Amino acid sequence: MQACSECGQILSPGTNFCSHCGSKIETNAVITEEESTPSNIRSVEGWIQTENLLFKDSKRKYAIVSIGVIVIIALYLTFSSSATTYTLQYTVNAAHETEEITLYYEYTTPEGEEVGGIFSRVPGCIEELMYCEHTFEVEFEYKGAFQSSFYISCYGCEGDEPVVCIYTFIDGYEISVDCGLTSNPNDGLNFAGILDEAQVSKQVIDRSR
Repeated sequence: MQACSECGQILSPGTNFCSHCGSKIETNAVITEEESTPSNIRSVEGWIQTENLLFKDSKRKYAIVSIGVIVIIALYLTFSSSATTYTLQYTVNAAHETEEITLYYEYTTPEGEEVGGIFSRVPGCIEELMYCEHTFEVEFEYKGAFQSSFYISCYGCEGDEPVVCIYTFIDGYEISVDCGLTSNPNDGLNFAGILDEAQVSKQVIDRSR
């Protein structure tokens, strides 16, 4: 139902002039009873309050989820960046009373990579007289037990081998030592070698700290 904007008189549908005050009825100035009833106003206010509560609740949930994601990322970055790095060390020393010493090396990293070979000479042990020594260092992150392996060979020295020792350390803590070249006089290759192997476990890592 329509009401006059001037006097509030209830109007019949389609009326252009108020029968009570004679005012012209403007379409955009018409006020309906339905729009002005307190129940409708309360309904609109209740809807607005409900929407505000839902909006605030969604914002709260979004904030909680965002904080959780940030915490997880921070923890991941903290632990991934703080992984402990260790140093595997191989110290080679050799001595011979009269002959020059040239040694060759080959070893396997904790990640399984082969380093060196039959033509890789030990630095400091290339045609050296009497004595030589060199330390190889390999950094690694402990991800599980593995076996370290380091091999030294000497060509042309079969039957007159120098005294050779390999010392294996983790961060300066000795975990293995082997001395003495061995050879096979029946293979016709005229070379001698020594292999040092050590099992690196969590217990060994803990003792090296």
